[in-house]
Amino acid sequence: MARRTIWLSGLILLVIMLTGCGLSLLTPVPPSAPPNSVASGTISKAAAESARQYAAGQLGLSPQMVEVTAMEPAQWSDACLGAAQPGEMCAQMVTSGYRATLSTPQGPVRVHMDQTGRSLRLASTP
Repeated sequence: MARRTIWLSGLILLVIMLTGCGLSLLTPVPPSAPPNSVASGTISKAAAESARQYAAGQLGLSPQMVEVTAMEPAQWSDACLGAAQPGEMCAQMVTSGYRATLSTPQGPVRVHMDQTGRSLRLASTP
């Protein structure tokens, strides 16, 4: 009987310890926020160039007239990157990507893009 009690106590202790470790592994840890700049290399230069080219094309400008002034990681609650057109239906899913702010002769604009750089949207225009 004593042997069975010790074995059962050890099993319960092991389950409690493993449960505690498992919960800490499943708890998301917020990432530290690195400086979000293209110059520091934390944001892909290709992503910045993609945003610049897209904005220039949408506004009918030469790419040389558009400059990326800020770019940061972002998450949107839909596949339209938070920039749906009136009446447009968007899949409701968390979409990660970048929010780019660009300077143009017409004023600042904002471009939202997914992580792959294949989906871009002009989120604000002058």
